[in-house]
Amino acid sequence: MTDDFERWVVTTDPEQLADLKAKAEVLGSAELGEYAMSLGLRPPHHVEGRPVSVEEANPPGYDGEPLLMWTGYFPSVHPDEVPREDDGEDSAALWTSIGVEVVDASEATDDGR
Repeated sequence: MTDDFERWVVTTDPEQLADLKAKAEVLGSAELGEYAMSLGLRPPHHVEGRPVSVEEANPPGYDGEPLLMWTGYFPSVHPDEVPREDDGEDSAALWTSIGVEVVDASEATDDGR
């Protein structure tokens, strides 16, 4: 797992993790986020009052048990701001500006990576 994903992991503390996983059985993702916040946990760059959620996830390159990760907190772009391929804008610059790594299709391998 890369450092990029580690900061979105809710906690690595075994006791908190066991507690959160037990709560995940009965709470929805938003309620689980609220519960995690009540324990003093916060997602990166948290803004007070902004809703948070927590879900189980397996980030790319991670083969272990699903992790509890902050969700609904990633940068987003309004659909009207996403350049269309035919509008002549540099879409790579837009995606790079929000932290998405852009790979030139000519650099991709045969297996799609």
